[in-house]
Formats: sequence, structure tokens, C-alpha cells
Amino acid sequence: MFKEFKKFAIKGNVIDMAVGIVIGAAFGKIVSSLVADVIMPPIGVLLGAVDFSNLALTLKKATEGTEAVTVNYGMFINTLIDFIIISFAIFIIVKQINKLKIKNHIFVGQAKKNGLGFSQKEQKEILDKFRVGEFNILVATSVAEEGLDIPKVDKVIFYEPIPSAVRSIQRRGRTGRLEEGAVTILVTSGTRDEAYRWSAHHKEKRMYRNLDKLKKEFSLSSLEERQDRQNNGETTLHKYIDEEKVVAVLADHREKDNRVVKDLIDLGVSVKTGQLEVADYLVSGKVAVELKKVPDFVASIIDGRLLEQVRGLKNNFEKAVLIIEGEEDIYSVRKVHANAIRGMLAAIVLDFGVPILYTKSPRDTASLIAVMAKREQDKGGEFSYHPSKPRSMKEQQEFIVSSLPNIGVMNARKLLEHFGSLKNLVNSSKVELIKIDKVGDKIADKLMEMFEKKYEKE
Repeated sequence: MFKEFKKFAIKGNVIDMAVGIVIGAAFGKIVSSLVADVIMPPIGVLLGAVDFSNLALTLKKATEGTEAVTVNYGMFINTLIDFIIISFAIFIIVKQINKLKIKNHIFVGQAKKNGLGFSQKEQKEILDKFRVGEFNILVATSVAEEGLDIPKVDKVIFYEPIPSAVRSIQRRGRTGRLEEGAVTILVTSGTRDEAYRWSAHHKEKRMYRNLDKLKKEFSLSSLEERQDRQNNGETTLHKYIDEEKVVAVLADHREKDNRVVKDLIDLGVSVKTGQLEVADYLVSGKVAVELKKVPDFVASIIDGRLLEQVRGLKNNFEKAVLIIEGEEDIYSVRKVHANAIRGMLAAIVLDFGVPILYTKSPRDTASLIAVMAKREQDKGGEFSYHPSKPRSMKEQQEFIVSSLPNIGVMNARKLLEHFGSLKNLVNSSKVELIKIDKVGDKIADKLMEMFEKKYEKE
């Protein structure tokens, strides 16, 4: 019984309804005051100083010990006007909302013991639906301030400021990741909101000043060290990367702010970001790289996502590499038994056939990825995000479908399994397409445009 109630209580529509009831009650008071105190008095004056609230039809006059029996049609008129105004206001609001095609869903943190909340699986399902466009507004608690895998959000609204500079930056990071976005933070005048807002603002400015200072000092020392190494005849990575040949790497959009990407660019590698369903970096169409820092590697063992990620690498790419970055002791960063970590390392290498490489720093990781990309791309041909020569008919079909807009290898397999052939897929309707898991309205519209638009010669 309690589990059923919990599931009912945290459904988006139920909470929406509760919010609507509270706001509706407050709005009703405003309308009642508008009618009784603003609209009806002028009407009463026009009708000869009539007070509508006192208009009544007496059915039985009052006697000693009994009150009069009346039909208070004046009060009924007031209430009727209340109803008309409220109904009209709601009609206008609903009409405008329908024009905007607003669909929303609530998102809260994971459930504590005997508490309310979403499971990790439920959170993932909600984010997947939001990502493919099944609804366009996510109403979330503070759990959404960081760590959510949402590649593109046009606007984020926060209902209060916070005094932390780091959290302020993290909040703004909810949007503008792939394209420009807007952030609105509501501040209540005359409250501690104002102090929080200015506290975060000044802390952030001070932090940027310190970063600029460190950057200048670091850049100067790095230049001097590089010149010393060259004067001493030491070999650098640039010797192994031909300056005339462009080496390309595709990085997942979530890695855009990673120091590894910046170091790859410094090494002369052409880095492009995009949304990858599996892997963090592609050094060719055949080879994918998953990058884990030591604490993240151990954390991914605990929450169970590591095996799923490795399985995705193995299923989607001919070759895969797992890089573990950091100098921390992998057996002591979390309270996880050493044999559990050893077992996972063994399973990744022996069961999945994915080699594990270790690096000390982002610079070391970038250097390794750069060399891997050069070796792969030196084997002939330009950089491709797909294997260059699909062998079987099945692989060729997957190759064709996975190259369609927003369709990766995993979605390509789902579409082919459902429709059976390329011909059936191309001849399908939008209604049939959106029945497929992770294919929402936006993806379906792009596919229909691709299938139906006439080819235009240049």
C-alpha cells in the first residue's frame, strides 16, 4: 500500500495538480476581491447606489427568535461573475500554453530509506525522454544542478541564488553546452537572496583573477621548460606527429571542458565534439577510448555502470581501449575490497577483451590518445567515424542507418530489428518511427525530412 502511494504521490501530474490547486485558491481570492471591491461598486452606483451583496428576495420575514428566509441573488451574481472571470482567465492561459506546446515532467533525487524519490533507473528513463524531446520542460529539485547528462538546454530558471561561486558556475553549466543558452536566477528584493547573489558574484570574480594569474605564471614557466628541453636535445611528442598531416579525434560533448581536450589541441590534434552514445573519444571509426579517472573508475564499479559501458564499447567498435588516469592508489580511494577491483580489471581484459592503459595526468592521456590517433589514421584514408569497410550485409545495413541524423549504431540496430529492412524503414511513417524506444518527435521529423526531401544539385 505504501509503495503504491509513494508511486502515486511523486508522479508529475499529481504534483502539477497540487501546485495548480494552491495557486488556484490564491487566484480565486484575488478575483473575489476584484469583483466585490472593484467591479461591483461602480455598477451599483450606476444602478442607483445598489449594494449587490445586500440584494435578496425575502421568502419569509424574520420573527422573534427566527431569522428571515431569503434568496441572496446579489451574492449569487457576485459569485457568478467570479466564476466567469476565473474561467475566462484559465481559458486564456490554457490556450496560450497549448500554443507553446509545453510538456513537463518532475525530476527529484534518489529515494532515501523509506522516503520519496526516484530510483536511478527511473531517473535515467526521465532524462532519456527529455533528451529525445518527449517533453520540453524538466521541473527539478537541486539534484539537477550538476552531473546530469543533458547535452542541450535552451533556458534554465533558478528560483533562488546561492552564495557559492563554484555552484553558480555549475548552475550556468546546465545550458550553453553545445549551443548558446540562457540562465535566469530569480532574486527577491530586500531578502538574503541579494546578499547571496553578490557574495557569489564577488567570489567568482576573485576566482577568475586567481586563475588568470596562475595561467600567466604557468604559461611562462612552461615556455621556459620547453625551451630548456629542446636546448638539451630532449625529444617531444611533436616529433611523432607530422605537422603537415591533420590528426583528428572525436570527443564526446561532455569532455569539452576536460583538460585532455585542451592538451590535444595544444599538441596539434583537430578535436571535434559531438554526442557519443558510448565512449569518450574516437581515434578512428574502428577504435574507441573510454577515459576514467581513478576515483571515477572505482565509483563506476560501485554503481554498476562500468560493465555496461565496456559492453557498449565492445558491441559497437572493432577495438576499444580503457584508460585509467591518475596517480592515486586505486585500492584505497573508496572502501571497496581490493579483490572486487582486481576481479573487475580481470573481467574487462579477459571477458571483454578490452585492454587497460594507465596514464598519470591529463597531459599524459592527451599524448597517448594523440599517438593512438596518428597510428590509426596513418593506416590509410581520412578520419571516419564509422569502420571503413563493413564486412557483412548486416554491418553494411547498420552502417547506412547509423549515419542518419541523430542515429547511432545502437539506434540503427533497433530500427532495423523493428522494420526488418532498409526499404521498410524508408517507407515508414512518423507514427511508426516514434514507437521505437529513444526515437522522439524531433528525431522522427529529421528522418522524415531526410527520406522525403528532393535532392538538389549544386
